[in-house]
Amino acid sequence: MANSNDEIADIRKIIRKIGPGILKDNGNLRINSISRISSGEAHHNYLIELNGKKFILRESAVRKDKTGGNSWAINHIEREYKALKSIEPLKIAPKMYYKDISCRIIKRPFIIIDYIEGKQAARITKKDLKVLAEMLAKLHRIHELRGARRESIRSFNKEYMKKRVENLLNSNLSYHVNKSFRTSLKDAYEKIRKIKFKKTALSLIHGDIGRENIIRNKAKIELIDWEGARLSEPGFDIVTMFNRLQLNPKQKRYFMEEYLRSGGKDIVQLDEYEKLRCFDRLLWAIFEFIKITHKIGDKETLKMRDRKTYVKIAHFEMKRCHSLGLFPKNLRLVIK
Repeated sequence: MANSNDEIADIRKIIRKIGPGILKDNGNLRINSISRISSGEAHHNYLIELNGKKFILRESAVRKDKTGGNSWAINHIEREYKALKSIEPLKIAPKMYYKDISCRIIKRPFIIIDYIEGKQAARITKKDLKVLAEMLAKLHRIHELRGARRESIRSFNKEYMKKRVENLLNSNLSYHVNKSFRTSLKDAYEKIRKIKFKKTALSLIHGDIGRENIIRNKAKIELIDWEGARLSEPGFDIVTMFNRLQLNPKQKRYFMEEYLRSGGKDIVQLDEYEKLRCFDRLLWAIFEFIKITHKIGDKETLKMRDRKTYVKIAHFEMKRCHSLGLFPKNLRLVIK
């Protein structure tokens, strides 16, 4: 898509074609408004109001691959669709209305889901933790989902981590971090590689519970952005949430008490999961900074991102890595 006006025009064409089916109404279709509201690494999101009702259209931001196809994006959209459909009875996520993976309408796959009224959770209360514990206990009782990606913690980001560490140590990207950090990076990576995770039954996980994905409407909260949903270890979902919400030890203990009380299984190796999560997030933040610096990725998405944000995330993750013993406590990280 060439520019924002072209994008909106294309979305308008989509809605005129499929709108009545979404509304289950053969009457007059009124498109009240269409606006692009956010973009991430994998998706562009549009807010659409039809006949006074609001929807979100999530379109893949990934362009066609080298073969001329769009298999990665199609699989991503398909997984999110199946995850949302499977948890509809739990009423903890947006309702799914439409899916297109043909890539014939706008040359990219997309889904249309409910718009969840409310605001992102600026702060997490004790009541929120109780509700989140109940939500995850229910979610983690789902052990099978046809077509879902299965990702054991043993294989989580294995190749990505290896490649990113090698790039920071041996490639022309190494100058982005200070020498003392590079010197300790290999040792930290070896500590991660040597963790032996016990075999655990896989469950459906959200995979990315942060404040921006928790929507509060009065007393109710719901989770959005299920693109990372997959079958994996429940403990990894929990430590990802701990990490993203920056919970303190007291909040973590309270969450786990409520999680177990709500029927969740006891989680072992939480510290090991946390080491893997914070090391992965540290590398991710550094490389997001590098991608913005070198203008790698979708131009529209890059315009909406700020390098300082990822420097801040990297420093936060570095502190967590210090506390978990992955790096020497006096080691500083400098990103440039």
